[in-house]
Amino acid sequence: MKNSSALAVEDDPVVSKVTVPAKMAKTEGFHEAKVREIKQWKRKQVMKSVKDENYPLIDTTWVFTQKVMASGKTKEKARLVARGFQDLGEGMTDTYSPTCSRNCLRLLLALCATEGWVPAVIDVTTAFLQGKPIERDVYLRPPKEAMEDSDRV
Repeated sequence: MKNSSALAVEDDPVVSKVTVPAKMAKTEGFHEAKVREIKQWKRKQVMKSVKDENYPLIDTTWVFTQKVMASGKTKEKARLVARGFQDLGEGMTDTYSPTCSRNCLRLLLALCATEGWVPAVIDVTTAFLQGKPIERDVYLRPPKEAMEDSDRV
């Protein structure tokens, strides 16, 4: 895989992607994926640890996926997500994931074909951590893997 900041061009494209239940995600690969995810949160500075002073906490949970690559290799991923339905705070914002329409995809593939270009798959790593900042404080109950002290959130 070639990395260029947050963009990664896949040399080995994904053939299938499966969501794995948490009770089945006990392998070393998923443990390493959780460690990588927590490191990304810290590197992007989207969280900081604060002393628990009875803030309204939002629970977090892990979402595990396993990708099967064209070469037959598997790649485990873990995403730490907030259980947003518990957030009853002021100033809620709509969220969405922009995607390419079917017509736009057809146009791009036709352009590639006429120009002799080879389309490639890209993955924007930690895309959700690079979004617009929230203008208020949100307190999350961290998973045990991210706990530094038992009295901090």
